Amino acid sequence: MLEINDVYIKGILGDHTILLENIHKRILDIHSELLDTDGLIRSLSIKKIDWDKEGGGSGGIKKDLTDAMLMHQRLARERELELRTEMFRLTEEEESINRVWVCFHALRGREYILLDCLYVQKLPYKAVQEDSHVSHRTFEKVRMQALKKILRMYESEISNLQIINLSNKLSDKPIDTGSSHVRYEQLTLKI
Repeated sequence: MLEINDVYIKGILGDHTILLENIHKRILDIHSELLDTDGLIRSLSIKKIDWDKEGGGSGGIKKDLTDAMLMHQRLARERELELRTEMFRLTEEEESINRVWVCFHALRGREYILLDCLYVQKLPYKAVQEDSHVSHRTFEKVRMQALKKILRMYESEISNLQIINLSNKLSDKPIDTGSSHVRYEQLTLKI
């Protein structure tokens, strides 16, 4: 799993969909290129010809052609290895993005709402802080606490599925949204 920090988490929350779309597009491109490379390697995988036994002159041109084909084959194999390595890296990155997203959705209450407003919806910081109806210090504390929770869950040994299940169990409990909605009843005075 990739090493991450607060900046990485904020980037994922803000551009989750775009990042995944770009990774999927790149993986498809690499897959197509790998198919082309595999075909190229198969077409170049000719039986080694021993030009000395074939006869027909000095063999200089034939030897040069064989050397060129062998070099081309080596380059094609190297490119195939590069593409497979890149595909593995992209898959790791996709896994990391998905894990951050799962950890974000495991948050509850005020933490989830603040990060959603700030980084997913990209609302202005000041507006989100004012709407939270808490002091700047409390707002920052909740924001930083939420980012640290995501980081701790991300780095934990539990699987994404376990995080989701744990999150679902917690969602049965009342969620603290930070705003206290008190129901008022109109009093009537009998004078």
